[in-house]
Amino acid sequence: MELQVCKMEPVPRELVMNCSWNSEYVTSLFPHNVGLPLPGEFSFSAISSLTMLQNLSLSTDQLTGNISESAFRFSQFVSTIRYLNVSNNFLVGELIVQDGMPYFDSLEVVDASNNQLVGKLPEFEFVVSLKVLHLGNNQLSGYHLPAFLQGNSMVLSELDLSRNQLECTLCTLFTLIQMKHCTDPS
Repeated sequence: MELQVCKMEPVPRELVMNCSWNSEYVTSLFPHNVGLPLPGEFSFSAISSLTMLQNLSLSTDQLTGNISESAFRFSQFVSTIRYLNVSNNFLVGELIVQDGMPYFDSLEVVDASNNQLVGKLPEFEFVVSLKVLHLGNNQLSGYHLPAFLQGNSMVLSELDLSRNQLECTLCTLFTLIQMKHCTDPS
């Protein structure tokens, strides 16, 4: 459940900090909704024990650090994740390093827009359920779109690659017409 659009006050930190809960049953984590601001360097190892985690939103938490060094080393964490939102932070590095890809069996939504991510677009070779990919306003580069964007092998319906340093040709973009929402990468 995400309540940030309801303009409600956050749950007082004291109520959350004194709760005892079994981490193996936590399926969603939205720290900003419970008054737990997380500014600064964030370690994904802190949530690696959440083996049932499906939804993780760390958007607009003023997070810093190299996402490729810490985010997806934990196979038990990434094998269940369906919704991942790390947008509007100050994260650097490559979004997903190639050796971490086989673990993302369930990934459907990725929003890593408005960070400082670098490198080429991830291939997402092993991700077959990806529906929404927002990577706009980063520093991604490259000339060719990954293979998953050039065929019909995925169920991708939303794509935002705007405000990056991609050098895709207009012809390449015509392969994306079938998507409901596609933002020009230039």
